[in-house]
Amino acid sequence: MLKILGDLLRHNREFAVGVTLLTFVILVATASFFSPYPAADSFVVPPDLPPSWPHVLGTNSRGQDVFWQLSFAIRNTLLFGFSVAILSRIISLVIGLVAGYAGGWVDRVLMSINDSFIVIPLFPILVLFYFVMRERMSWAWLALAMASLGWAYDARLIRSVALSLRTREFTQRQSGCCTSGMRTSC
Repeated sequence: MLKILGDLLRHNREFAVGVTLLTFVILVATASFFSPYPAADSFVVPPDLPPSWPHVLGTNSRGQDVFWQLSFAIRNTLLFGFSVAILSRIISLVIGLVAGYAGGWVDRVLMSINDSFIVIPLFPILVLFYFVMRERMSWAWLALAMASLGWAYDARLIRSVALSLRTREFTQRQSGCCTSGMRTSC
């Protein structure tokens, strides 16, 4: 595995650039844990300073160090994205596997619900959700809303794989006699 990664880094420029950028983003996000300033506090440094050694990206008009604010923002964005991805994959796995395995009317009902979610425009719904829930909006609610709207395409794909595996020869249950002529309990 390490040999393959080493070969990819040496011979594939796009892979090397992607790994470099990903490493940089993860390092900046990790730096937020070592911030000398709390993320939500204002006026902890002099406002409107240009970039300098103590403040690499300068400070804003609220007296916050821009570099440390950027590191908090990147960390929160990565955590939010991973949580939405995990939640939507769990929903799509459950719906896709149940629809593909059960078949029949269960499959038809779940896939008609799935088709409804595919045609819903996501951005206007999220904006509406934000304005309705503005006072009670939290990170977890927004992640749950995005995950509940983003599972439909993956569920259709998982359903097709489950249907394909369900009809394959190695998953069919045998009944009757085996080749030796003796009855078995297969």
